[in-house]
Amino acid sequence: MTSMAGVIAELLIAAIATMIWAHTPEGLIHQMAYNVMLTATFFTLVFNANPLLKFDVYYVLADLLEIPNLYSLGQQYVRHLGRRYILAVPSQLPSWPYSKSLAIKAYGIAAFCWRWLVCVGLTITAATLFHNAGIVLAILSLAMWIGLPSWKLVHYLAHGDNRERPNRIRILAVAAGGFASFAFFLSLPQPGGIRAPAVVTYSSIQVVRAPYTGFVKSLPLASGSTVAKNQIAAVLENADLEAETKSLELAIEQSLLRSRYFRKRSDIAALQVEEDQRRSLETRLSERLGQLQQSEIRTAGGGTVVTRNVRGLQGRFVREGQPLFEIGMDSRKELRLSVSQDDFDFFKDHVGRNVDVYIRSPGQRPLSCKLTRVNPRASRQVEHTAMASANGGNLLVRPAAPVDSDAATRAVDGREPIRWELLQPRFSATVALNNSQSRSLRAGQLTTVRLDDTRGSIGEAIYRFVSNWVCEKVDRARRG
Repeated sequence: MTSMAGVIAELLIAAIATMIWAHTPEGLIHQMAYNVMLTATFFTLVFNANPLLKFDVYYVLADLLEIPNLYSLGQQYVRHLGRRYILAVPSQLPSWPYSKSLAIKAYGIAAFCWRWLVCVGLTITAATLFHNAGIVLAILSLAMWIGLPSWKLVHYLAHGDNRERPNRIRILAVAAGGFASFAFFLSLPQPGGIRAPAVVTYSSIQVVRAPYTGFVKSLPLASGSTVAKNQIAAVLENADLEAETKSLELAIEQSLLRSRYFRKRSDIAALQVEEDQRRSLETRLSERLGQLQQSEIRTAGGGTVVTRNVRGLQGRFVREGQPLFEIGMDSRKELRLSVSQDDFDFFKDHVGRNVDVYIRSPGQRPLSCKLTRVNPRASRQVEHTAMASANGGNLLVRPAAPVDSDAATRAVDGREPIRWELLQPRFSATVALNNSQSRSLRAGQLTTVRLDDTRGSIGEAIYRFVSNWVCEKVDRARRG
């Protein structure tokens, strides 16, 4: 408890800052409380609660293991490994009990790796946050952490000291073996190939729309039901349209009576005007009668109703052209891919070739399908809502800026659907499915498409990453 007093005090301060943050509006105090809360929790756990650093929890671990100089003994073991197996000079360790010896060795190796990880992380962070000064600071840090010890090592290898001389042949052999192993590792191909998330969609969708504005009087279909060609999908009614039709019929009859009257009086000018008006009324009547004849909406082709909550349209008011539901065919499906900008060239080169499709289902074997098209234009639009991370997909998204939308684009349940956009622009691609593959997969099912070819070796990937990072920092420094 004494050793953990610092951590406990910081967590207490974080708890107080959390209550202040939760009960204050946006402003200076709110932001300061948030910063204190984050600093006293996250950084406390990363540093003070990390036993690999000589802070509070380290002393707790040393007390529990009953090894007061745990860090020093661990570093002594690491130096022993280097002296004995690399420099080939005599080196002896103290006689430790077996249980403590195992703890010292494990801690020494872990602390050594963690120290290098922290050094590299701090160097990258400094170069990222401080731009020009950060790059200079990173170079100086590398010179102190790597350059200076390397120079001392080279001097020791060349001259040794008064007590011992290192075995240069052993050092050269170890260095050559290490270099060869590292070169072999860099030459290995990148594992896993190139992957892209995909979703199963219908390749051809029949959209059934309202032919005129009115109410849905009858709806014999339901979501998931199978329909045939020329089947009645919905019946609309519009009392205003029917009243307008009768009014037009009455107006035409009255126009005929006026035309007879003008003809008896031989009033040719008035007769011509009346006939022009009647022709206009007849045209309007023909349009309205055509709309009324379409009150029974029929399907143009067979398939399956894929829109959810179709029954919710019963008795609803719809506008002319508004989509009512969609019909897709189970034998005509395809995969819509979302390709990252780094992988665009590789997918573009594989157009017309077969790719492996992995299904997220236990026991399902990968399918071999043909990549048919890659869209050369990147977009932030989500190919399918199932691919969004908010809905369990792999693509990171954020809510799109609100836009005006009329009733024709609203969901069938009357609520405006949530619009998502990708955090980074991506390219879309299409993979064709044959008849049997289409029937075995369901629309909306998430899959993964993998290319057999890789992007080269691990060394090439590291080189691309480092070069892109350096170019980005230099470009940012120039713009700054």
